[in-house]
Amino acid sequence: MPKTVKTEKNLFNEEKLYKISNVLSGKFLTADEEGELFIASARKDDSQKWKFIKEKDAYILVSAMSGKVADVILAGTVNGARLHMWEKTGEDNQLWTAEKVSAGVYKLKSLKSGKCIDVVDISDEDGTPLQIWDDLSGDNQMWKIAAVPVSKKAAAKTEPKKAEAPKAEAAKAEVKKTEQVKTAAPKTAAKKEAPVKTTAPKTETKKPEPAKAPASKTAPKATKATAKSKKK
Repeated sequence: MPKTVKTEKNLFNEEKLYKISNVLSGKFLTADEEGELFIASARKDDSQKWKFIKEKDAYILVSAMSGKVADVILAGTVNGARLHMWEKTGEDNQLWTAEKVSAGVYKLKSLKSGKCIDVVDISDEDGTPLQIWDDLSGDNQMWKIAAVPVSKKAAAKTEPKKAEAPKAEAAKAEVKKTEQVKTAAPKTAAKKEAPVKTTAPKTETKKPEPAKAPASKTAPKATKATAKSKKK
């Protein structure tokens, strides 16, 4: 078995995206929709963005574009075995150790063979494919790995969302207060109307009393008239 160097713990953050550029050419490790792996000039899409997912004593290189991983074709171990993208299987031909060369610069080695990710023919041309090869410490086997910076726009969009939570709670409180006011209003109106209904009958009962007085006055006159007729 070839000797391999164990990857340092917590070397890369699984939550972040990284760009991997070749020290010789400055061009980036790139994946396309057909599953090919090669170097290319800088692009703005996700084809050159990678996640390092820790597994065993190594990393899986996951494409941000497709979710597929860097894989040695047919689990090859010989010099010249090419790389491509494949669904994750968890096999050693998909696992890579990161051997530090200098600040931010690493050799990426297959856990299965211990051989380095190498740019074919030491080329610096766009589209040059990748292979594994014995460690020769050449610049075409060295890779600068840097985290993709978070854009200011993305950060600005995230911050207001956190600040909106108290506002939403305050709005809910205002709605509750408004509902309470609306439900309390009918009770007040009912109390005001009650006295109006009770005063009406009192006024009606007082009116018949004056009508009884004339009836009592006429009664005696009739009695006097009758008495006079009897005397005659």
